[in-house]
Amino acid sequence: MKKNRIYTITLSLCILTLAGCVSSSHQDGFKNLQIVTRGEMILLYPDSSQSPKLEMRIDFLEASNENELDKILKAQFYEGLDSQSYANKVFSELEKEYGELRLGENGFSETDRPPASFNWDYNETVSVSLVTGGKGGIATDGEFLVLGRNKEYFSGGAHGNQEKQYLVIDTGSWEVLSLPSLIRDTAFPDVQRLVIAKLAHRSKLKPGLPLSEGGYFTDAPELTENFFLTDKGLGFYWNQYEIAPYSFGPITVIIPWKELTGFIKP
Repeated sequence: MKKNRIYTITLSLCILTLAGCVSSSHQDGFKNLQIVTRGEMILLYPDSSQSPKLEMRIDFLEASNENELDKILKAQFYEGLDSQSYANKVFSELEKEYGELRLGENGFSETDRPPASFNWDYNETVSVSLVTGGKGGIATDGEFLVLGRNKEYFSGGAHGNQEKQYLVIDTGSWEVLSLPSLIRDTAFPDVQRLVIAKLAHRSKLKPGLPLSEGGYFTDAPELTENFFLTDKGLGFYWNQYEIAPYSFGPITVIIPWKELTGFIKP
């Protein structure tokens, strides 16, 4: 197969423009934050201008100078690797899998090639926001960097797939927050009840009916560690198939801060 195109794009980010003012004590952690895009396009049959292709693109969030944020990004998003090594690993694995379409019992023969529309694609994108506690009703103190990594990929079949992962980082301690570090120990059942109520409302269930009546896999989904913070509330995110069928799509629930009064650690 032919690697038809390889590219790298770097876009520096100013976190000040994304999320308002950052205190001077934290600016060093953000001033070198940038998005680096790496991509490749692979032709399944390089000898044909009508060949199906595999297009791959990854947007990396990078923090230079090996600071704490850079260490978190590598550990949580990129399997402990730098962006180039991670891209090489992902692209190589996808290229091998794509190449198997024309090899072996499960592939296509040279005389029975797939149509030009038999394309695969893989994309990773990132999002960045900063949330300041103690403002706008936010029930906890501090400044929090909220990072999101979204994967979208199609490798044949009826539909593509999507996965999203959130990280919430306390910029004072450079700790990746977990729910136990945010929610009071005794408040988990209360927060779960709030989430269940939001899910029921999302599916327009009548009061008193269990979530399973609305198509969910369980009547009491566990609080997911895939959460995020906004100025409006505490958000929970479930990828497709986690708590409901594919047809539900990704599921997002945001519990307003005012409903979490007394449940969040200061």
